[in-house]
This record gives sequence, C-alpha cells and structure tokens, in this order.
Amino acid sequence: MLVRHRRCAPKPASAAGGTSSPAPSPAACPAHDVAFDTGLLTVNGGLRIHLASRLTDAVQDDPPARQYYGRPPLQETLLLPPGTQAPARNYLDWHRNYVFAA
Repeated sequence: MLVRHRRCAPKPASAAGGTSSPAPSPAACPAHDVAFDTGLLTVNGGLRIHLASRLTDAVQDDPPARQYYGRPPLQETLLLPPGTQAPARNYLDWHRNYVFAA
C-alpha cells in the first residue's frame, strides 16, 4: 500500500485562529488522503476515524466503497508508529468543524 505523509496548515493564516505554520497531517493511502481532504472522513481528538454519512451509506451499498472504507480494512482509530507525534488537536478540531461533511 502506498502511504503519503504530508505537512499542511489546514487553516489559512487569514482565518480566525489560523496559522501559516505547517503541522503534521495524518498519513494515508491516496484514497483515504482524498477522503480526508474532501471531508468524507475525519479524525477526532481521540484519534477515532469518523465517516461522513454519505460515505457510510456508500459503504453499505457499494462493494468498491466497502473495499476501501469499510471496517476492516479501515481501522477504528488512527494508527501511529511508536515515537510518532499525533496531529495537533486544534488542527483535528478545525478539520472536523470546517471540512468534514458530517
């Protein structure tokens, strides 16, 4: 599986509480990376992975969606290798409040 790790600043510096400093972003395969970027999934402060309702519906009805976003293979929580810093809570909160399409 190909896994991308990137650093991002999810809030524009001009936004209230925004920052232009990069922060760790969850590493993911390209499919999960796009789902995170487009708000189809998010991660809460406890590192639990949540799916948007339309993705949950797709997992129920569509075998290819289930193959990528069903549980398994998608874990309940974000897995971090030992010694890895978790994404900052304020970035995860911002993503859940402004990007995630509950």
